[in-house]
Amino acid sequence: MGKKKFQNNIRLFFMAWLFWFILTPAPSGIADATADPRNMGQEEMLDGFEEGFKETDPFSDIDTSVPIQDLSQAENSAFRIGGFVKLESEYAFHKEDEKLSKLKPVLFIETEYKINENYKAKASGQAFYDAAYDIEAKDKYTGSNLDDEKNGIELKDLYLDGKLGDFFSVRLGRQIIAWGDSDYARITDVINPRDLTQPGLIDLEDARLPVAALRLSALFESWSVEVVTLHEHPGSRISGKGSDFDYYTLLRNPGISINDKHTPDFGFEDTGVALKVTHGFNGGDISFVAADTFDDQPYLRYNGIKNGIMVFTPEYDRVATLGISSSLVKGSSLFKVETAFIKDKKIMRNDFLSQISSGLAASLVETVSSQDRILALAGIEYTGFTDLRLSFEAQMIHTLNHQSYLSVKENEYISYFQATKDLFNETLELDLFWVYMNPGDGNIIRLSGTWDIFDALSVQAGIVFYESVNAASDIHPYKDRDRIFIRVKYSF
Repeated sequence: MGKKKFQNNIRLFFMAWLFWFILTPAPSGIADATADPRNMGQEEMLDGFEEGFKETDPFSDIDTSVPIQDLSQAENSAFRIGGFVKLESEYAFHKEDEKLSKLKPVLFIETEYKINENYKAKASGQAFYDAAYDIEAKDKYTGSNLDDEKNGIELKDLYLDGKLGDFFSVRLGRQIIAWGDSDYARITDVINPRDLTQPGLIDLEDARLPVAALRLSALFESWSVEVVTLHEHPGSRISGKGSDFDYYTLLRNPGISINDKHTPDFGFEDTGVALKVTHGFNGGDISFVAADTFDDQPYLRYNGIKNGIMVFTPEYDRVATLGISSSLVKGSSLFKVETAFIKDKKIMRNDFLSQISSGLAASLVETVSSQDRILALAGIEYTGFTDLRLSFEAQMIHTLNHQSYLSVKENEYISYFQATKDLFNETLELDLFWVYMNPGDGNIIRLSGTWDIFDALSVQAGIVFYESVNAASDIHPYKDRDRIFIRVKYSF
């Protein structure tokens, strides 16, 4: 049986298996989706959206009533600590060698200290070591980006959180600030960069990377205002040379050298600023966002030729964002829309190699072009079936004043679909996640199941497929990176 036929059979089997569970009604049957919402109570109308619906109260984050884990026996201990240990394993079954792609134990610890009724401090971090880098041809892995993926000790959250009277709150330190209504796209979610090292394998709650920031929040009846100053700009995390998901794999050849990325200085000199104003109304909200921040994705600056090799450095530049996001609950459905105007986005040109070969001086070579873009998204979540959540989002990226030398299309389309089914009293969760890019550009399909063996121990297993026939597609280099993954997690 050929590789393609085997791959298609695997896909059909897993998709049929998953949808059999999804479409099989639970013993209690399907929820009555035809019920008149006018006869439903507010709690029923919002059922299923406790996690997906945004809170407009900026003080909700400093509620210390949710325990992590007490070290002492005192019921109201001011100090709490918790965390988890996890083992992540991945097997790339289509690769000719280095099939073991990950064997990574992780230790995560989170602490919280309630200073008084108005202030608390929180810190979290993790340590990890990926043994696959030593087991599978260690000498092929080079660069600090790869070193960061192999092992490390990372500081996550480290902040002071508090109330300033009845209407104001403040948070200072490394933190995650989630804006926007999309579960997947980054449109008005402009604060935190993301982990892009494994497309399709990292959930959004794990993908956002904390940054050092000062957040001031105010709440006035149905209105809330957040002002954020950013003092750390690490950019989104990308994989380096030798990784299965090397960010610059399309450019790798013996005549090109790409340095480690150069990020803006930490501190006050390169401060970014962002503002969000939110108005909550019955069943929904609307937010207005304005930001002057650094782009989370790097562009390549040409440094010249050294020893016959063209040298480039990934760098970051500022972008301005104006955006609107809104969500609305109607019965068992949550509707959401987002749009943003991006000013001076650096986009790679596809003619910079020909510029270099023509003999232009390094200072005259244009590797990028500053372009304005419009981003738009519409989505819906539906929870009207028993123990089943369906989510769909469609995104468009339009480049204004598009030129033929740009490496992107004038209009790019990405759609996201996710179906999550709970079984056996919510001890087993089945998940289908599908990313569909421009027609012909490719797909990412992930099928997984998570079993809660008991409260503290869970096991997740799944398979991910990468499809692309377009050689210019971002995921075409990963078309043979399909993999099986297993994650075992124990929380304490």
